Amino acid sequence: MTILIGQHTNKIDKKGRVSVPKNFRNALTTPSSQDENNLIPFTRIYLFCSFKYPAIEGCGEAFIQRVIASLDELELFSDEQDDLAITLLENSYQLTQDTEGRILLPKELRKYACLSDEAVFVGRGTRFQIWQPAAYHIHNKNAFERVRHQAATLRLKKPVGGLDQ
Repeated sequence: MTILIGQHTNKIDKKGRVSVPKNFRNALTTPSSQDENNLIPFTRIYLFCSFKYPAIEGCGEAFIQRVIASLDELELFSDEQDDLAITLLENSYQLTQDTEGRILLPKELRKYACLSDEAVFVGRGTRFQIWQPAAYHIHNKNAFERVRHQAATLRLKKPVGGLDQ
Protein backbone atom coordinates (compact mmCIF):
# COMPACT_ATOMS: atom_id res chain seq x y z
CA MET A 1 0.00 0.00 0.00
CA THR A 2 1.24 3.46 -0.91
CA ILE A 3 1.87 5.70 2.10
CA LEU A 4 2.86 9.26 1.24
CA ILE A 5 3.20 11.47 4.32
CA GLY A 6 5.11 14.51 5.50
CA GLN A 7 6.36 17.76 3.99
CA HIS A 8 9.55 17.90 1.95
CA THR A 9 10.92 21.11 0.44
CA ASN A 10 13.25 20.75 -2.55
CA LYS A 11 14.97 23.19 -4.89
CA ILE A 12 13.82 23.62 -8.48
CA ASP A 13 16.72 24.11 -10.89
CA LYS A 14 16.78 26.56 -13.82
CA LYS A 15 15.52 23.88 -16.19
CA GLY A 16 12.49 23.21 -13.98
CA ARG A 17 13.74 19.92 -12.52
CA VAL A 18 12.99 18.97 -8.93
CA SER A 19 13.87 15.89 -6.89
CA VAL A 20 10.96 13.75 -5.80
CA PRO A 21 11.48 13.02 -2.08
CA LYS A 22 13.16 9.65 -1.62
CA ASN A 23 10.43 8.29 0.67
CA PHE A 24 7.85 9.22 -1.99
CA ARG A 25 9.89 7.43 -4.67
CA ASN A 26 10.15 4.38 -2.40
CA ALA A 27 6.40 4.39 -1.71
CA LEU A 28 5.59 4.64 -5.42
CA THR A 29 7.19 1.32 -6.36
CA THR A 30 5.47 -0.89 -8.86
CA PRO A 31 5.78 -4.62 -9.48
CA SER A 32 7.96 -5.59 -12.41
CA SER A 33 5.94 -6.94 -15.32
CA GLN A 34 8.21 -9.98 -15.40
CA ASP A 35 8.02 -10.98 -11.75
CA GLU A 36 5.22 -9.96 -9.37
CA ASN A 37 7.59 -10.30 -6.38
CA ASN A 38 10.28 -8.15 -7.97
CA LEU A 39 9.71 -4.48 -7.10
CA ILE A 40 11.27 -1.83 -9.26
CA PRO A 41 11.39 1.91 -8.53
CA PHE A 42 8.54 3.84 -10.09
CA THR A 43 9.24 5.09 -13.54
CA ARG A 44 6.12 7.24 -13.94
CA ILE A 45 4.23 9.73 -11.88
CA TYR A 46 1.17 11.63 -12.94
CA LEU A 47 0.70 15.34 -12.27
CA PHE A 48 -2.28 17.61 -12.83
CA CYS A 49 -3.55 20.96 -11.53
CA SER A 50 -5.56 20.79 -8.35
CA PHE A 51 -8.97 22.25 -9.03
CA LYS A 52 -9.34 23.12 -5.36
CA TYR A 53 -5.98 24.76 -4.53
CA PRO A 54 -3.15 26.60 -6.30
CA ALA A 55 -1.13 23.38 -6.19
CA ILE A 56 -0.20 20.38 -8.29
CA GLU A 57 -1.73 16.99 -7.55
CA GLY A 58 0.56 13.98 -7.98
CA CYS A 59 0.11 10.24 -7.87
CA GLY A 60 1.48 6.95 -9.05
CA GLU A 61 0.20 4.30 -11.42
CA ALA A 62 -2.15 2.64 -8.91
CA PHE A 63 -3.98 5.89 -8.05
CA ILE A 64 -4.39 7.02 -11.67
CA GLN A 65 -5.84 3.57 -12.45
CA ARG A 66 -8.42 4.14 -9.67
CA VAL A 67 -9.28 7.51 -11.22
CA ILE A 68 -9.77 5.90 -14.63
CA ALA A 69 -11.92 3.12 -13.16
CA SER A 70 -14.03 5.70 -11.31
CA LEU A 71 -14.54 7.69 -14.51
CA ASP A 72 -15.63 4.48 -16.27
CA GLU A 73 -18.40 4.14 -13.65
CA LEU A 74 -19.98 7.41 -14.77
CA GLU A 75 -22.47 7.56 -17.64
CA LEU A 76 -20.58 7.43 -20.93
CA PHE A 77 -20.68 10.80 -22.73
CA SER A 78 -22.32 12.54 -19.77
CA ASP A 79 -21.21 16.09 -19.04
CA GLU A 80 -19.93 14.95 -15.65
CA GLN A 81 -17.74 12.22 -17.16
CA ASP A 82 -16.50 14.50 -19.94
CA ASP A 83 -15.65 17.36 -17.58
CA LEU A 84 -13.86 15.13 -15.09
CA ALA A 85 -11.95 13.32 -17.85
CA ILE A 86 -10.82 16.66 -19.26
CA THR A 87 -9.80 17.94 -15.85
CA LEU A 88 -8.13 14.79 -14.53
CA LEU A 89 -6.77 13.00 -17.58
CA GLU A 90 -6.51 15.27 -20.58
CA ASN A 91 -4.67 17.91 -18.56
CA SER A 92 -2.41 15.43 -16.77
CA TYR A 93 1.26 14.87 -17.40
CA GLN A 94 2.92 11.46 -17.27
CA LEU A 95 6.49 12.04 -16.13
CA THR A 96 9.51 9.85 -15.68
CA GLN A 97 12.33 10.41 -13.25
CA ASP A 98 15.97 10.71 -14.22
CA THR A 99 18.74 8.65 -12.61
CA GLU A 100 18.92 11.14 -9.72
CA GLY A 101 15.20 10.92 -8.90
CA ARG A 102 14.32 14.25 -10.52
CA ILE A 103 11.33 15.11 -12.66
CA LEU A 104 10.94 18.00 -15.06
CA LEU A 105 7.93 20.03 -13.94
CA PRO A 106 6.04 21.25 -17.02
CA LYS A 107 6.02 25.03 -17.40
CA GLU A 108 2.20 25.13 -17.30
CA LEU A 109 2.12 23.39 -13.92
CA ARG A 110 4.88 25.59 -12.48
CA LYS A 111 2.95 28.66 -13.57
CA TYR A 112 -0.34 27.35 -12.13
CA ALA A 113 1.22 26.65 -8.71
CA CYS A 114 3.43 29.81 -8.79
CA LEU A 115 6.59 27.71 -8.45
CA SER A 116 9.98 29.27 -9.09
CA ASP A 117 12.98 28.11 -7.07
CA GLU A 118 11.47 25.79 -4.42
CA ALA A 119 8.60 23.35 -4.09
CA VAL A 120 7.14 21.61 -1.08
CA PHE A 121 5.92 18.05 -1.60
CA VAL A 122 3.05 17.23 0.76
CA GLY A 123 1.96 13.66 1.39
CA ARG A 124 -1.78 12.95 1.16
CA GLY A 125 -1.80 9.21 1.82
CA THR A 126 -2.08 7.61 -1.62
CA ARG A 127 -1.31 10.82 -3.52
CA PHE A 128 0.66 14.00 -2.95
CA GLN A 129 0.58 17.70 -3.71
CA ILE A 130 3.30 20.13 -4.78
CA TRP A 131 2.98 23.69 -3.46
CA GLN A 132 4.83 26.98 -3.47
CA PRO A 133 6.26 26.89 0.10
CA ALA A 134 4.83 30.21 1.40
CA ALA A 135 1.36 29.42 0.00
CA TYR A 136 1.45 25.98 1.61
CA HIS A 137 2.51 27.42 4.96
CA ILE A 138 -0.60 29.64 4.98
CA HIS A 139 -2.84 26.78 3.79
CA ASN A 140 -1.44 24.43 6.46
CA LYS A 141 -1.90 26.98 9.24
CA ASN A 142 -5.48 27.75 8.17
CA ALA A 143 -6.40 24.05 7.94
CA PHE A 144 -4.93 23.39 11.39
CA GLU A 145 -6.96 26.27 12.87
CA ARG A 146 -10.19 25.07 11.17
CA VAL A 147 -9.71 21.56 12.55
CA ARG A 148 -9.00 22.89 16.03
CA HIS A 149 -11.97 25.29 15.92
CA GLN A 150 -14.33 22.53 14.76
CA ALA A 151 -12.93 20.07 17.32
CA ALA A 152 -12.84 17.63 14.42
CA THR A 153 -12.50 13.93 15.09
CA LEU A 154 -11.68 10.96 12.93
CA ARG A 155 -13.29 7.56 13.23
CA LEU A 156 -10.48 5.08 12.65
CA LYS A 157 -11.12 2.03 10.53
CA LYS A 158 -10.55 -1.28 12.24
CA PRO A 159 -7.12 -2.67 11.42
CA VAL A 160 -6.82 -5.65 9.12
CA GLY A 161 -6.75 -8.80 11.25
CA GLY A 162 -8.49 -7.01 14.12
CA LEU A 163 -5.26 -6.23 16.02
CA ASP A 164 -4.18 -2.69 16.92
CA GLN A 165 -0.60 -1.90 16.13
